[in-house]
Amino acid sequence: MERAGIALRPCDREVFLGDAAPYILSKNVYRRHFRTKLEQAKAIVDILKAAERIKADAEKPCNPCTVSHKGGRGKVNPIKQKALAAGEQAKIGDRTMQKALAMGEDRKPQKPKRHRRTGAELERDTFLGFTRKLEYFVPEVSDASLDLLSTEEVADAIECIQSAMARMKNIVDRLETKDREA
Repeated sequence: MERAGIALRPCDREVFLGDAAPYILSKNVYRRHFRTKLEQAKAIVDILKAAERIKADAEKPCNPCTVSHKGGRGKVNPIKQKALAAGEQAKIGDRTMQKALAMGEDRKPQKPKRHRRTGAELERDTFLGFTRKLEYFVPEVSDASLDLLSTEEVADAIECIQSAMARMKNIVDRLETKDREA
């Protein structure tokens, strides 16, 4: 600016001291026109990874054989922690940030595990489907149709209907008991 003949006042200059990654995020990422939150999350992750690499290069010990004997539960991923915090500040969801982190590591993001229904849930769904369609399965039967049945067919029909009615009566009794308890 000084070469162009424009004098800068002290208030025109912005001096930044501290960690550069949040500064870059605040000045660069938020002003860009990203189409999706995922693009913004990828940019945040890339900036944080670059800042971490620069910091790691600056802090490398002289002796490459130096080993830490601190112990503990394992490594905490500082990039992930910073990315999630920056994403929260930018109103980007945790799943979107984790997806961007996974894409940056060239691996597929984990899909949420699908809930497998239990046997009781499957039985309940079958029962509800059956009870909703029950009135359509039991047709109106005319006397002329019943007259066409043979003696054996009549005996089989009576046996099947009585068996079904006994099971239905049992279910109705259990449902009424459950309804009274509630």
